[in-house]
Amino acid sequence: MAYKERGNGQGSVTTLKDSKGKKKYQVRVTVGSKFDAEKERVIYTSKSLGVFKTKAEAEAVLAEYNSSPYDLTTKITTVGELYDYWSVKYFEKIAPSAIRSVESAWAYCENIKNLKLKKLGSSHIRDVMENGTREVIRGSSEDEESRYKDLR
Repeated sequence: MAYKERGNGQGSVTTLKDSKGKKKYQVRVTVGSKFDAEKERVIYTSKSLGVFKTKAEAEAVLAEYNSSPYDLTTKITTVGELYDYWSVKYFEKIAPSAIRSVESAWAYCENIKNLKLKKLGSSHIRDVMENGTREVIRGSSEDEESRYKDLR
């Protein structure tokens, strides 16, 4: 197998030099970065996907990872669960008016809320954008009746 050059963020297969065992090819991928102001450079963090006996096995694992690189916990299986997980962290960073905008946009995604993440495709996103509707609930009928009594 010839040497294969990958783009940035695609991972690497390296040989472990002091590997006395049978497994000697390690697969690593970059998962994040942060700027170190003291050293004035970017520090990259990576994780290992494992150590393998042959280079072909290691390349296969890296190719599989790159085909679906999302590292979501097994608890998150639907689009709605992903939104709930993401929104908690995201809403801490934004203004209340922006939260209302995101929640309003999410209301249009009711059709795909229970869809499994693995099944989500561009056709689903297009359908939400073209045909998305939402149900508007403006309070109970009792609230509306009391509002109109004051006007009479």
